[in-house]
Parts: sequence; C-alpha cells; structure tokens
Amino acid sequence: MKILIISHRSDPDGVTPVILSKLVFDEVDYILTESSEVNNKVLDLINNTDLDIYNNIYITDLGLNEELNSIIDNNLKLKDKIRVFDHHLGNMHGNKYSFVKVVFEDEKGKKQCGTSLYYDYLCENYDNLYLKKDAVKTFVNHVREYDIWEWKETNNIDAKRLSDLFDFFGKDYFLEYYLKFLKENDKFYFNEQELFILEMINRQVTNFIEEKKKNVIPIKINGIRAGLVFSSLYRSELGNALAIHYEQEFDFIIIVNIERGISYRGIKNVDLNEIASMFGGKGHLNSSGSPLPKDIHEIIIKQLFKDKVIIDNNI
Repeated sequence: MKILIISHRSDPDGVTPVILSKLVFDEVDYILTESSEVNNKVLDLINNTDLDIYNNIYITDLGLNEELNSIIDNNLKLKDKIRVFDHHLGNMHGNKYSFVKVVFEDEKGKKQCGTSLYYDYLCENYDNLYLKKDAVKTFVNHVREYDIWEWKETNNIDAKRLSDLFDFFGKDYFLEYYLKFLKENDKFYFNEQELFILEMINRQVTNFIEEKKKNVIPIKINGIRAGLVFSSLYRSELGNALAIHYEQEFDFIIIVNIERGISYRGIKNVDLNEIASMFGGKGHLNSSGSPLPKDIHEIIIKQLFKDKVIIDNNI
C-alpha cells in the first residue's frame, strides 16, 4: 500500500505524522511544506501528478482553502482518496466537507493537534503493533502537549525536550532518528547523550531569551499593543517568555523570522488567529502565524543598498 502524506515542516507536529505513516505503511512518499504554500502544492499535484499511484493522500497539521476543498469535493476519485487532519481554528470552515477533520478540542475537552488526530485515525483503521507500543503513545502525547502548550500545565518537561531535539536535529534527522527509535524501543526515554545535549540547549535558550528581551520594539496594531522582535530561533519559548515578561506593557508578542514567516504569541485574551488573519495567516487564540510578503527579500535588499543595487536573476 502506497500513500502520500503532506504535512507542516516547521515542528514535531508536522513531521511526526510522517514517522507514524512509515510505521504503518509499506511505501510512503511525503512533502513537508508551510501553511502559506500548501494550497499551491496540492493544486499542482492535482493538475500535474498521476495520483493514481497512491492508495491514500493524507494532509496533516495543515488546512486547505475553500476553493481547493471545493475542487476536491467535486472530484469523486480525489474525495475518496484525500483525508485532511488539522486543529487550527482558522481552518474550521473545512469541516463541512466529508474528507476534512479539523478539531481544536474534542467532545471530552481534550485539545488536539495534527499528530494526535492522525494517530487516532490510524489506530481506528489499521491493526498495527507499532501503534500499540507505549513508546509510540508517549511520543504522540509529548508532541500534542507541546504543540498546544499543555506541557506547561502538566509540567511535562519531556514534551519540551522532544521539541528542543527537533530544533537541534533538524526535521530530516529527527524523522530518521525517531523512526528507528520507535521501532526498536517499547518505552520512550532520553539517553545520557541526549540529556547532555538538552542541558546545553537549555542554557543556550535561556541566554538567547535574556538578550532578546533588550531588543523588543513596541508597536500597535489596530490600537492593540504588541512587542515585536526579530528572530529565527526558539519561537515558541521566546514568544511565551516575552509575553510573560512584558505582560504589563504588551498584549501580545510578534516574532519576525525573515526567512520563514511571522509568529504571534500571547497569554492575554487577544484573539491572535484574528490578528494573523489580517495578514493572510491563521492559527489559534494564543498562537498564530502569517506569511511574509513574497517580495520581502527584494524590498530589504533595495532598502539596504538604495539605488546602488540591481537584482539580476540571470546570474
């Protein structure tokens, strides 16, 4: 059985569904992308790829726009082949389609993520010994708790540690490393080498956040106070730490990663999904994101070098 999985590239919640797929299915192709790119990626696949080679196509931790959902819904072959599993409030509109499942919080009050929704689907539909292992169950819960920031409430330090290793390893090695680990181990744990790495990461993050506290730029969006900082590292930890540190000064924090996109983090009653939607993004109440303008790098180059620079794409 051959499947294609399309998922988010930026964090464990996006990459773990690929690991789960490789535990269950014989042949797995995957595409890791950003939320701002997923619609174009899927549309290109529909128009230019022989999707008959796949038994199923799973889209996880990402949502499709209304136009694309409608295209799939009107194509019986695609509608039967594609399944979407997501948890972002900005994608709730997709639930009117039978092939889409967007759940922020289930009927028992448990908050979900892309990984946990996909894992539950696999458990319900495939009798697989790997899925039943305690190591896999624990791994999935660590991913879920960190992604929805529940680890703070439960004091699940291992959830944060797993995310730290994702940042340290990078998505490709993280995928390879934990696929092997989950196949070979019945219980989830960190070995001595990993714990040493995690201690070094913790010190680095602490120092990094302390430095960034000095570089926050105060701004207002629609009269709402925000602190803006530029960073390509540790977005979740940085955003949460700054939101707490500047609770009296700002209503939320904006983190601009000039290579990837814009993140919004907060701890107050400000709907950051609504804020992000103003700039073409989406997400959750306290954690959202939006894409960078497509020409942002060109704008920066011209601003830096004024009339002395010509961008030559023929070089």
